Amino acid sequence: MLPRYTDGKVVLDVSSKDEQRRLEIIERAHGVCRYVETCLKYDEYAGDYWGVAYESGLYADLGLARADAFQTTPWLRPSEEED
Repeated sequence: MLPRYTDGKVVLDVSSKDEQRRLEIIERAHGVCRYVETCLKYDEYAGDYWGVAYESGLYADLGLARADAFQTTPWLRPSEEED
């Protein structure tokens, strides 16, 4: 099986509670990271597939990528109901 990303390895993979969205943080050479949010989509010919919803820029390290991903991705933030 080929890796999903050719520019690095997935170091964090988080799925939404309904499993309709996924966020992956990819670590590239020298610790530089980026993240990709995908969502489950449907096509009448291909059926269900994971399509890119958002791709971030580059971050100096995993901590910065993770912090920005959790701050800017609504379904990753704790809801008021969970408090």
